[in-house]
Amino acid sequence: MMPPPNSDDAPTTPAPPTSDTPPAVGCGGGGGIYGLGAAPRQSGPITLGDLVALSVATRSPVRVFPPSQSTATLPLEGVVLVASAAGAVDRVEFKVNGRTVATEWLYPYTLGLANAHGGPLGAWGGAPGGTFTLEVVVRGKGGKVVSRSWRLRSAYSRSPQNPAFQLLQRSSKSASTTT
Repeated sequence: MMPPPNSDDAPTTPAPPTSDTPPAVGCGGGGGIYGLGAAPRQSGPITLGDLVALSVATRSPVRVFPPSQSTATLPLEGVVLVASAAGAVDRVEFKVNGRTVATEWLYPYTLGLANAHGGPLGAWGGAPGGTFTLEVVVRGKGGKVVSRSWRLRSAYSRSPQNPAFQLLQRSSKSASTTT
């Protein structure tokens, strides 16, 4: 008897967009937690779509980063970055300049603090100054791996005199005191 195929074997050619394809999250329509839309499917081939920046202040999407070779600037306000992974996901790893800085096992897959019940957000404070590479690695339950990279630029410096850095610090402190 043949063993069943891995639940995360992705097709070799891109599939046409369907409801199983990760949506361009946060592009209006709202719904779901933090306005991200419906929770992604949790079975079948693993996929990775856009990266979404959630505002800590408004708890909603403020910017969507499609995969691109160009450099994109992170918003000044405190943000949580969400990887739009779907399928039989085991875990999602976030790497900054090649170094793993966070691993998420549950949806939403975030860099920063968020939860599936839509509670307070905690801004990601680990962005290095200047331009850096953020790689998102999705590992499927059957061993399949999908990854994408984004070239990002911090819109703020980590100087305590920088108003954007001060805002980020306040956002992080208020999120941690409300949980």
